[in-house]
Amino acid sequence: MENENVIKDTNNNTELKASMKPRHLVMLSLGGSVGAGLFAGAGSAINMAGPAVLLTYILSGLLLFVVMYGVGQIVILQKVKSTGMSGLVGPILGGRMGNFIDWVYWLLSLSVLIAVAAPIAQFLQVWWPNLPTWLVYILIAGAAFTINLFSVKFFAETGFWMSAIKVGVLVILMVLGLVLIAGKPTYLANLTSQGGFAPNGFKGIFNAMLIVVFSFGGMELMALSAAETDNPSETIPKAVRSMIIQLSLVYIIPVFIFVTVYPWNKVGSLPGGPVAAIFEKFHLPFVSNIILAVMILALFSVLNSMYFGAIRSLYARSKEAKNPIGKFFAKLSKNQVPMRANAFNAGVLILGAILSKVIKGGLFEYMSSAISYLLIIVWIVFLISAILLYHKHPEAVKSWVKIVSYATLVLLIGILIGVVATNKIEITIYAAIVCLISFLTYVKPKLK
Repeated sequence: MENENVIKDTNNNTELKASMKPRHLVMLSLGGSVGAGLFAGAGSAINMAGPAVLLTYILSGLLLFVVMYGVGQIVILQKVKSTGMSGLVGPILGGRMGNFIDWVYWLLSLSVLIAVAAPIAQFLQVWWPNLPTWLVYILIAGAAFTINLFSVKFFAETGFWMSAIKVGVLVILMVLGLVLIAGKPTYLANLTSQGGFAPNGFKGIFNAMLIVVFSFGGMELMALSAAETDNPSETIPKAVRSMIIQLSLVYIIPVFIFVTVYPWNKVGSLPGGPVAAIFEKFHLPFVSNIILAVMILALFSVLNSMYFGAIRSLYARSKEAKNPIGKFFAKLSKNQVPMRANAFNAGVLILGAILSKVIKGGLFEYMSSAISYLLIIVWIVFLISAILLYHKHPEAVKSWVKIVSYATLVLLIGILIGVVATNKIEITIYAAIVCLISFLTYVKPKLK
């Protein structure tokens, strides 16, 4: 009898081992979603919307829930499972769109790796000022390569504990912050002082959404994990529900604390960020070094999760290729992991050191802006796939689910238009080239 915990690849004789549990999926997505932006204070979003940024986080969480609910339904309703996002999207939208989303997400993941490695280097240089940036990139690439070299279970456990540590710090923050507010209710006045709850109106709330939606990125990693998850049709929808609740709490409660304990227009200028400022109110020792360490861990957790995504996206496209290069990257190790795809992505990450020299301090900002384009496009493609599947299986979902899905699609398209309107032209050109190449590189399989 075939081992039920091994998912057969639908295109060749390679196999991916199904070792991930629901807790791994939740922490994998938290690893990709909860980064140092929150630890630094989510200052940009708060400056745009004021205390009303809470509404932005709530609305963004609802949008993400609709998208990921659709992913869960795709996993349940699809009869054929395969690796990569193309395994979910391809049977609905066709092979070209399956090819498109795999390549877009691979390039998105590489952009995240290069972007996130830059601030890791900056934070490490606080402790070791003479540490070369290029060496940091090599060390990061080596660490990510090693974690993903062994079984997927090893990666899942490592990612689980990294995410658990940073979430644990946020839980402590939430407890301390709520204790502060309970002990001094006058803090609540900060929610309406300095221009009111929404000092910049609806425009500020919408503009902040462009940043907040990006901060929720990483949740879609669950879709890449279907082939390496026990009983994905049951596990992934369950993990989606759990993940949405945890992700919303991890963002909404800390941001509520930030804009309550401090005036919203002061949050972005707090020395060391609002997280450190909350801890320092309790006169805890070594708080600056502890927060710096957690920020580094949070960033590497994001990098590690997206590195996993980059490997699986490259493998998903390679295993369908008939050329020697594709067959080379589709080869699995004895531990049933894409070792060669792993090595290639590590090499690309090291090349980020060259980009950091060319773009200097603006690398993170440039790559982050490009990522916001690609991430929203991925979400839109997923949601369109889910909506089409709802119509194909009308008995599977209620009518209101379809209505909410259409409304979410309209909002996401509006956010994408907002991203285009607010970004630099060169970043728009970069994103357009990525999408065009991803769309045109599809080769229709020859009929046998």
